[in-house]
Amino acid sequence: MRTLIILAVVGACVAYPFIQDAPDVAAEKTRFFEVFRAIEAAAMPKPGQPRTPPKWYGPLASTVPAGLPGSTAIVANTADVNAARDEFFNTYRAQLASVGGVHRLV
Repeated sequence: MRTLIILAVVGACVAYPFIQDAPDVAAEKTRFFEVFRAIEAAAMPKPGQPRTPPKWYGPLASTVPAGLPGSTAIVANTADVNAARDEFFNTYRAQLASVGGVHRLV
């Protein structure tokens, strides 16, 4: 059954170039592309016309803090984060000691 579905999909993909649009669909596609080309031509700068970037009136990115309003750049760890961190480092040190290595952790 799965093979038949895959073959049906592949068959539909192969048949794509041969499927013709209905007359109303073809007419609408033609109308759409005519309007699109007209809008595109109007939006393009004319030859010799200088392209100036739009003026920005908003704040500079360097003055806007990341995160939520009122948040600080450094957030204190909660008790459960500290406990998990300590458990990880203790396990890490125990494993390191079992193979004879020494490593400094922050």
